[in-house]
Amino acid sequence: MNRLPLFRSLRARPMPRQPEPPVEVSQPEPSPDHVRALMGQSLSTPTPDAIMNFVAFASRMKRLAPFNLYMVYTQRPGASAVATKEEWEAVGQSVLPDAIPILILKIFGPITRVYELADTVPPQERDPRTDMFGVAGQFDPKRLDRLVSGLRDPKRKLHVGVRDEDFGGRLAGKITASDLFTKMDDAPGKPARGLSKIEHVGTPKLAWRIKLNRRMTPAEKYSTLVHELGHLFCGHLGGFEVTNSKAAEYSWPDRRALGHHSKEIEAELVAWLACERAGLVSGSPLYIRQHMLAAGEAPVAAVDVDLVIRALARIERLGSSR
Repeated sequence: MNRLPLFRSLRARPMPRQPEPPVEVSQPEPSPDHVRALMGQSLSTPTPDAIMNFVAFASRMKRLAPFNLYMVYTQRPGASAVATKEEWEAVGQSVLPDAIPILILKIFGPITRVYELADTVPPQERDPRTDMFGVAGQFDPKRLDRLVSGLRDPKRKLHVGVRDEDFGGRLAGKITASDLFTKMDDAPGKPARGLSKIEHVGTPKLAWRIKLNRRMTPAEKYSTLVHELGHLFCGHLGGFEVTNSKAAEYSWPDRRALGHHSKEIEAELVAWLACERAGLVSGSPLYIRQHMLAAGEAPVAAVDVDLVIRALARIERLGSSR
């Protein structure tokens, strides 16, 4: 599943944040009424003005030919605005030293290099009140590290690898299922070291891969990670059944037939609750609103708030200190 908006928005200037003490995960779980109240709150959220701001910004960039648009799309999923170094400098942006260039065809020449908005500084303002990917509040990066560590515990039958990836500013992350017995042991913010095979005996160990936009702040990565885990634990990628009664996080139903908008609402409700309980303010209301308005009554009614709460509980158990 890709965490993509239904509209374009600008990249963000990281919000000021200071380390916070780890939040105890023993706090009461949200009730179904609380989850439904969040859905109602989403519908009262106004459409952000960031849409028109982005259009005005992107209009200053050169128009790309159709084939070049395809080249940008294949090399940098989620790209918003792209330009050469000189074009970015002309509008007050500087390309980061570690930015990976995007190759496109050049007029009267072979190729030229362009760079995506997310690879420039200063970063654009990202306010959760107007940007669905915005996250504000104090956040301890160790919370993210604990969750990633819990997902790759070799003692579990469940294996979820997390790594950073070069995505454009309109793609925060994605989750995919793996047919191989693989592991991904890369910590957030570190270069990927590749995949290695897991030796197994008896019951196969299922594996999933989550990729996060490496330009995001730790708080934004946390919000995206729990969104993708919401897809997994709500059964959007298929069911997972085992007979180990001591492993409560091991079972969830197969709900791949659920509609797209219903899946996105459920996953973002998980993210919203997780961020709320971590003391973070996120742009989840904006994200959910777009899908609720596009879904209609039947897909919204198909949202299973009980599974949302169960998914949140699994995430908090996996991310608890051990």
